[in-house]
Amino acid sequence: MKSFLLMIVYFTRIPIRYRYDYNEKDLSKGIILFPLIGVIIGLFAFIPALIEVFFSTVQSELSGLEVIELLFKNSFLTQNHAFSTSRYITAVISWLLYVWITGGLHIDGLADTFDGFFSNRDKNRIFEIMQDSRIGTFGVLGIVMVSLINVVMLANLPLIYIIIFPVVGRVVVIITCSNSQYAKPVKGMGTTFVEACTVTKAFFSFLMLVAIILVVVYWSCRLDSVIAIILLSIISFFILKWIKSKIGGMTGDTCGFMIEISQSIFFVLIYYIGKFSELI
Repeated sequence: MKSFLLMIVYFTRIPIRYRYDYNEKDLSKGIILFPLIGVIIGLFAFIPALIEVFFSTVQSELSGLEVIELLFKNSFLTQNHAFSTSRYITAVISWLLYVWITGGLHIDGLADTFDGFFSNRDKNRIFEIMQDSRIGTFGVLGIVMVSLINVVMLANLPLIYIIIFPVVGRVVVIITCSNSQYAKPVKGMGTTFVEACTVTKAFFSFLMLVAIILVVVYWSCRLDSVIAIILLSIISFFILKWIKSKIGGMTGDTCGFMIEISQSIFFVLIYYIGKFSELI
């Protein structure tokens, strides 16, 4: 329980009191619960969607089957253009809530990684750029790119993915860190996290994600999310190789980068796999 509370305090803005002294061992034990933090974040971001479902149910007198289609399938969107338009408002608010509840922590890592990696400098200079509190051009581009992709995809995918996408990002980062080492010679904020991500914790985290994905498969009667996870695993492997080629391992910033970029890739994969399956 102590580890779980520490994870909430450390990775979200949820206002709870943590009455214990900070202990790296507690944080290390809590890593296996990181996907559950993703679920909490997803549920918080899902609030605007829940409100939208409520009003849509009342105004349009949706049946139970139509509500399920709204949550798990795209068919409802393509048949209800007025609803599709309002989804962009929900998507923007959901994304802003996601950014707020995470405190922009991972987006900050995304921006720092973009600035450092695309500077085309050597390893030591990349670390200096990533530690700079100022944001550069590449960092701004990274935030804009990810934000646009996520908002557009949230507006065009079944609502259930608002809950799922934070879980996906956190499971991916645990898996990638379990296959890497901490890159910096001096310990930083991400040292404990990277070193605590063992293969065992990665395995159990992946099982949590699989359980959630199976629920989606059951209600949507489609394998889109399963295929997306398989492809995302392959893509994440190559992203990790690229990170290692640049700095030799993971840092706190690249963890944030991996979380955010994997979520966006997951969205894009789900969207285009869905489009492709409609043609078959």
